[in-house]
Amino acid sequence: MQEALTNVEKHSTATRVSVVVRLDDVAGFAEVEVVDDGRPRPGSSGSGLGQLGIRERAASHRGTVELGPRPTGGYRVRARYPWREAAVDVPDSPLGLPPEASGTTAGTAADAPTDAATGVTR
Repeated sequence: MQEALTNVEKHSTATRVSVVVRLDDVAGFAEVEVVDDGRPRPGSSGSGLGQLGIRERAASHRGTVELGPRPTGGYRVRARYPWREAAVDVPDSPLGLPPEASGTTAGTAADAPTDAATGVTR
């Protein structure tokens, strides 16, 4: 995401940029989002290799990237990475589904790790 911030400085007329980090315990992912309020700076179009690098680095950690101009103006780069196993006691979670519903035989509640200090299944 350092590359996303560098791109704001090099290629944008932005006066504001925000960085938001989210953790989703149910789905088991971490997300980092960089959003600016600018437009492309005239004469500063890049080669696109920075964006390619962002995608490649995310993919090397099993992550995904969404990037592009926002309909309301500005630009957004969002990277999502697997953070940990999804919650097993939540029906909307991949591990909360019975094996026949998820199409797998692994990842049942019995297989989920338990926190030794609290006894809570993770």
